[in-house]
Amino acid sequence: MSQIYMKIIDNLSFWDILLVDYEFTDWKWSKLRPILFLFSEKEDYTILKMTSQEAVDDKYSIEIKPDIQNNLRSITYVKIKKITTFHESLFARKIWSLSLSQKKKIKSLLEDIIYHL
Repeated sequence: MSQIYMKIIDNLSFWDILLVDYEFTDWKWSKLRPILFLFSEKEDYTILKMTSQEAVDDKYSIEIKPDIQNNLRSITYVKIKKITTFHESLFARKIWSLSLSQKKKIKSLLEDIIYHL
């Protein structure tokens, strides 16, 4: 394991946005995409997917606009219902942490989803 990779893992916090080597649905190609880190268990990291594709009438999606701090290239949406896990080996780098207001909104939507199970 490289020293750079260890630094990413060591400095990881809840609500961090990372770039991961993320495969397309056809499993033939991949590219670096942002994800939102939630928590980890051993080498598996639970995350929320992020996309630049806006979903119409999706109340479980949070818009994040690009700015100097977050280094995003375009408007990006955190998909609250798209919870999955990634192995730590797929992480490329940490790019940013959410603002307090974004954290509160996502936490509220996660609680809403759990409440309605």
